[in-house]
Amino acid sequence: MKINELSGKKKMINNGCIKSKDGKILMNKEEQLTRWAKYVGELYSDSSRQEDFVIDAELEGPPIMQSEIGHALSRTKHGKAAGPDNVYAEKLSTLEDIGIEQLTKVMNEVYHTGCIPNDLL
Repeated sequence: MKINELSGKKKMINNGCIKSKDGKILMNKEEQLTRWAKYVGELYSDSSRQEDFVIDAELEGPPIMQSEIGHALSRTKHGKAAGPDNVYAEKLSTLEDIGIEQLTKVMNEVYHTGCIPNDLL
């Protein structure tokens, strides 16, 4: 640690906060969303790069399979905090076939419509 101090290297700390351009942490969700939208807009504002990112709205991929959901659930880490939906990984990993089937239906609905149910927000 002293070597890093003497060499001028600083440890980068990423706390997951969204900051304004002047480095202030944004606490308001609306401000965070606005800043995120501006940031993404700036990333792709270069007209020469926009051609590379054309998305065909009619293009649709295959549906999500139950085996994919099952595999993802089996790989989740336990002992972590719940997300904004207050669902813990431990609870999801106890789903049996019928639960995975229902979860797959929900995920496919989100995938095809782009709308997340309010209960998951």
